[in-house]
Amino acid sequence: MNKKIAYTLSFIGLTLTSLTTLSIINKAVDQLAISKELLDKHNKELYHWRFGDISYSVSGEGKPVLLIHNLKEDSSSIEWNKIIPVLSRSHTVYAIDLLGCGLSERPSITYTSYLYTQLINDFIHNIIKKKTSVIATGKSASFILGACNDNEEAYDELILINPDSIHSLKKTPSKRTKTAEFILKTPIIGTFIYHLKTSRKKILQSFEEHYFYDQESIPESFVDYYFESAHLTARKAKNLYASLVGKYTNANISFGYAYNWVFARNCLACLSLTPAIAYKASDVDAETHEGKTWYGNFNLDFLIRAGVVYNNGKYFVGTSFVGKNYNYHRNNFSLDNGFGTLQIYVGFNFNLRKEYRRKNTR
Repeated sequence: MNKKIAYTLSFIGLTLTSLTTLSIINKAVDQLAISKELLDKHNKELYHWRFGDISYSVSGEGKPVLLIHNLKEDSSSIEWNKIIPVLSRSHTVYAIDLLGCGLSERPSITYTSYLYTQLINDFIHNIIKKKTSVIATGKSASFILGACNDNEEAYDELILINPDSIHSLKKTPSKRTKTAEFILKTPIIGTFIYHLKTSRKKILQSFEEHYFYDQESIPESFVDYYFESAHLTARKAKNLYASLVGKYTNANISFGYAYNWVFARNCLACLSLTPAIAYKASDVDAETHEGKTWYGNFNLDFLIRAGVVYNNGKYFVGTSFVGKNYNYHRNNFSLDNGFGTLQIYVGFNFNLRKEYRRKNTR
């Protein structure tokens, strides 16, 4: 019994010592990253947005241009520091730090693509107040298209630089990504993992592999800017990164047709059909040298949803069906893959708001 108590106390002591050590390391990294105070010399303007203060700069005169940096945990409007002086000769140039980036506020919320869609539309409406041209890079291109779709009259011209692929943007939150997000949001261990992922070495490696063609031309000060941006406001700096890992900032583009039909009292039927055009190829094609033109690799897939529900305010019962069809056709091989899920559910409504409660009448 005494040995078990001793082992338990030893384990608790070791755990507390480890967590204390990690906490000290976390604070040391944060202090080291912001010691040069590089970003504090930029973006002196503030837009008091409803989800947090937004830092931005404005320079020049002429038709307005809004510059939006890549949506990453270490990015900021410093991305445009070589371009702003040139554009401001003939334009009024606005360079914004997105929420969760740079000198802007970093609230403890889930960052989504639609959050940034609202931010850009509100910024143009409340700050620029004119039809605006937008230049955006990387992942930011996706929510700019969404913002333009919501308020087309606010936009003049769009320039999208190196936007993320549709393949990467279609990834949605899963159990795996949600688990990773949960771990990252833990106070000590999550912060330590974040520091490992956003170390100065990792940022330099990202520049070498993804951003700069000539690795010898990477300015050391540029790495310092990104390193500082990734660690401002200490533990809050990881909030955006957690949402990026959780895939909450992705935006997928789809179209289809849906029909809702109230065919009887308290009864609703719905049907939707979403087609998808997919480009499909395989190593088998190359090995067999099948003479197929490039457009022959496109196939049409379908996603169908249907449901019927009865809801009288007290209880409900219904059924729903989701079906998917995928196909792949070649001269010597073809595959049609279809599967579906049928659900039947029943339940009752409780804790209804007062306006939805039925009043007893005699």
